[in-house]
Amino acid sequence: MSDLRRQDAPPKPGPDILVIRCDQKVGIRCQIVSDGVWGCWTHWDGRRSRECTGEDNSCTGHANQWPTRWKGYLYVWSPAHKAFCFLEITPAAASEIARQQGDAPYLRGWFLRLDRQGASIRCKIVVELSNPNLDTSALPKPLNPEPVLRKLWGWREGS
Repeated sequence: MSDLRRQDAPPKPGPDILVIRCDQKVGIRCQIVSDGVWGCWTHWDGRRSRECTGEDNSCTGHANQWPTRWKGYLYVWSPAHKAFCFLEITPAAASEIARQQGDAPYLRGWFLRLDRQGASIRCKIVVELSNPNLDTSALPKPLNPEPVLRKLWGWREGS
C-alpha cells in the first residue's frame, strides 16, 4: 500500500470560515461571539498581507522594510451572511469599540453596527455597540482566527 496522501476531489479554496470587513457600500450588523478583539501585526509586501514575526531582522517584513499594519478580528454572527464569520476591524474601530464597552468585561453577546461615513474604503467607520445579550448560552464557542487567516493569506503553519 502506498504512503501517498490521496484525495480525488479537489480541496475547497480559501478558508472554511468567511472573513468580512466593512466596505464602502454596505455596513455591518452583527452579534459578537468573541470575548474580545484578537489583534495581530501584518506587513504589506506590495501585493498581499504577510505575517509579522517580530520587530527585528528575524522578521522578513522588517528585514525588507515593508509597512506594518495592525488588524483586529471579532468572531461574529452576521445575519446578512447567515453565517458565523470573522470580522476584520481597523485600529480606530477597535479603539471605539473598547471606549463604548467601558468597564464591561466581555464583548460576547453585544450587538455591533459598523458603517462607513462616505463612499471610499478609506472613510471613517462609525461604530455603535449596543444591547448586550447577557444570556450567551446559545452562542457557539468563540474561535481563534489565526488558522483561518493563515490559510487565507497563505502563511506557513507555526511560522
